[in-house]
Amino acid sequence: MQQAARHVADNGRIIDVGSSSIAYPLPGYALYGGSKIAGQPILPTAIEGAGVFTNGVPDEVRGFIKSFRPMQRMRKVEDVANAAEYLASDLSAFVSGQHLLASGGAPA
Repeated sequence: MQQAARHVADNGRIIDVGSSSIAYPLPGYALYGGSKIAGQPILPTAIEGAGVFTNGVPDEVRGFIKSFRPMQRMRKVEDVANAAEYLASDLSAFVSGQHLLASGGAPA
């Protein structure tokens, strides 16, 4: 972050994308969660086609996510991109150092 900050000019932004697994760790995902812990503002939950689900999503995972997420679907890459676009825009000009949990209404 310190190195990146040296290259930010004209009110630019540094936007990290982490994982909700740092806020709500799951057994068996310690290495993954640990790799996502650096000061990130966007903390998405499971993303279809990205992260640990790059090669597909098992049916049991889809069912589990559908059972507790009000939007009843996995996050899409576009959902995270929209959050990043907000943080990069003037709409968030006074937002600093926040964590945005992009969870589709689920607790994590």
